Amino acid sequence: MDMERGEGLYLFDTEGRRYVDFCAGIATCCLGHANPVVVEALCTQARKLMHCSNLYGIPGRVFFSNSGAESNDGIIKVARRFGHRHPAAQ
Repeated sequence: MDMERGEGLYLFDTEGRRYVDFCAGIATCCLGHANPVVVEALCTQARKLMHCSNLYGIPGRVFFSNSGAESNDGIIKVARRFGHRHPAAQ
């Protein structure tokens, strides 16, 4: 079976059959396929800057990661930075 498109929580194959996508957690489809809010945000951003090295800052507050381990590493670094900047909060 070859998937052709997605809509919400459904995937559609090239024969037009509909499937519930129980594997959405593997990538970033946990927001649903073709979610109009996500699509518009992606298109707006892609018109400005699609990707650049992480050596440069960007005007956003999003940390993308490939795994739970990277996500945990990122949040630990954010917490440490906050602690260093706000020692009274400890």
